Amino acid sequence: MSASQRYYYCGLKSHADDCIGVNCVCGRIVTAGYLSYENCKKSFDVNQYHPNVYDAINRAVLLRKSYHGETRPIYEFNPYTSMDKLIFKLIHLHTYDFEWFDFHDVQTTRVFQISLSVDSEKIQIVVKNISTITQIITQDFLVLFDIQGSPQEISERVVLQDSEDYVCSLSIADVVKFNSYCLGIKVITNHYLITEIPI
Repeated sequence: MSASQRYYYCGLKSHADDCIGVNCVCGRIVTAGYLSYENCKKSFDVNQYHPNVYDAINRAVLLRKSYHGETRPIYEFNPYTSMDKLIFKLIHLHTYDFEWFDFHDVQTTRVFQISLSVDSEKIQIVVKNISTITQIITQDFLVLFDIQGSPQEISERVVLQDSEDYVCSLSIADVVKFNSYCLGIKVITNHYLITEIPI
């Protein structure tokens, strides 16, 4: 910072030159309470200003579930939303790198091919080793996340030989009991492919 530059932290009413948002945008948004100063930097926490964000995510999920079995295209539904998926990803961006995919799409990573299916009693996840060497599946490879982003590990530690399958079956009752928002497949540390569970 040069000698001619001075920071006033407008909006805090901490000095005589504070315009309290009359002359500058930063002062206005700090005065209105949308931003705060933390360690001399402006910060924004969506949870602080929108404490009902998780309730909104839950309502969006319930709305989509009410359309299960419909064959019409989504643009014919009123209302319809999938904005909760973006919000969920952004809220947890500091902890996880989430990448959404459709439940019925087969996922392929560098060493595994993963397919998912669901019936009235269980979710079945089939993981196939597509590499030419032995691979290890860890307990955190398959994870259920609730709306707050809390994980519940569902896989076991398994050693898979070349072209060998690992089948993980999960009862619908357990998924409902945990109040699962999505199912995650670990790609690397803190990077998960995630999908909404169609139940």
